[in-house]
Amino acid sequence: MSQNAVADSPTGPADAEELRRESVRLETELFDPRHMARAERVERAAAALGLVDLELRARLVQADILLRSGETAAGGRTARDVNRWADANRHQYLLARSHVVLSRFFRYLGDRQRSLEDAVRAVELTPDDTHPVVRFDHELTLAVALSMTGSYAAARRRYGRAGQLAEAHGTLRHRLSVLNNLAYCEYEAGNAAASLAVARRMQTLADAHDVVLPASFIDTLGEAYLANGEYEAARAALLRVAAPDAQVVTTEADAVASCLLTLAEVYRRVDDTAAAEETLDRCLALSDEGGLAEIRASALLARAHLYAGQGRYREAFEQHLVFHREWAELHQAESDARARITQAVFEAAEARQDSDRFRELSFRDPLTGLYNRRRVEERLPALLAEAAETGGVVAVAIVDLDHFKQINDQCSHETGDLVLKAVAGYLGSAPAEGGFAARLGGEEFVLVLPGDDSAQAVRRCEKVRRLVHAHDWAPLTGQLPVTASFGVAVSSADTGSPADLLRAADQNLYAAKRAGRDRVVAAPF
Repeated sequence: MSQNAVADSPTGPADAEELRRESVRLETELFDPRHMARAERVERAAAALGLVDLELRARLVQADILLRSGETAAGGRTARDVNRWADANRHQYLLARSHVVLSRFFRYLGDRQRSLEDAVRAVELTPDDTHPVVRFDHELTLAVALSMTGSYAAARRRYGRAGQLAEAHGTLRHRLSVLNNLAYCEYEAGNAAASLAVARRMQTLADAHDVVLPASFIDTLGEAYLANGEYEAARAALLRVAAPDAQVVTTEADAVASCLLTLAEVYRRVDDTAAAEETLDRCLALSDEGGLAEIRASALLARAHLYAGQGRYREAFEQHLVFHREWAELHQAESDARARITQAVFEAAEARQDSDRFRELSFRDPLTGLYNRRRVEERLPALLAEAAETGGVVAVAIVDLDHFKQINDQCSHETGDLVLKAVAGYLGSAPAEGGFAARLGGEEFVLVLPGDDSAQAVRRCEKVRRLVHAHDWAPLTGQLPVTASFGVAVSSADTGSPADLLRAADQNLYAAKRAGRDRVVAAPF
């Protein structure tokens, strides 16, 4: 029977054994949105034969396609339904497969810990007789989840197991997928040389089989070259996707825009500012066209850095303000979407519990545990309104770590994360009752200090500044110092919006940077 014969025939449903073979094919082939129609045919034919397990396996394939195509709620709902049926009926294989899809669901929601929990459960439940390429999928899913939670050593072991299965039983695409994910894992771990070595293996393997790498894989290659200072190699690789006349292979909507963003950074590093600006313009245009809000925000920040490097401080400042506004809007929208999706996927009682948890998560920075920009946007207007009624004041201080990029570049991103966590500890203990510290993004923080006048706010900031300066950073950063600059502003009877107060603090931060960094600057507002 041919593959197309899986659909119901005029004389009766498809053969059960062929349905099982088609189910395996669907589960072992890498993602392709065109598989949806095949999975739907299997589901209908299995339902006609009363083969519930095959019907649900086909629904899981559809759920996976929905997730990868951006229909997160629909995909998550199906995965949850199958997971419950499998648990109630003690169907170990379906339980393992549903945990794999749920792991991806939570990854797309940004809940990395839940994604890891489901990935671990999937591997634990995988039956011994599972097809080796399905086992590969489970191992790769766990490796990605471990990498995303910073468990890089454990992730490498899982990538090793997935690689062995791909070599022995998978296709070239399976092998390339492992190498791409492993290269990015090493990049995130701050191991630039290892990342490039793996990325080169990926390119060599593709060349040996005359295969064109997808755009997202080329972006990984470009970032690896960039991290190692091989700028010409990075430029040449990225132009295969980013050149205006490039023939692009991709199934991901943001892959080309991401390549343009990386290419712009390459141009900035080699001081080709004209090419960097032109590339960022193209990236922004593509982001606007495709609704790629996160890429657009990153491009705005990159443009601000480019302007600052050229001494165009006013333009850099204006771009920075636009970036922060859009970044806050983006993450608020994402948090709201997570709550809506959770409500849609889980039943009412469970949804309320998860929605409360997601709401709290939406106010917290996952790396440092401090509040995030959304908390500032929600709480600061109320504090200013209260101060206006009582005749009180509210001070804010924007804090930026000096030359932080050098730490990421010369030590590792993992080291940078440890520095951010340590500084966050000092900042979190600074405010008095009613105040709070938040991470705005990257190496930038804010202190919200209700009741503090300028002198009190400066004293608090000076204490934190001295603690950061005096901290023994050598075990982490070697000879690289870690210092912080502070810009302080205090509300008054003439205070405008919260954005005006934050803008005044940001201007004072820029003044602190221009004056030599590692200092606190406050000026009347």
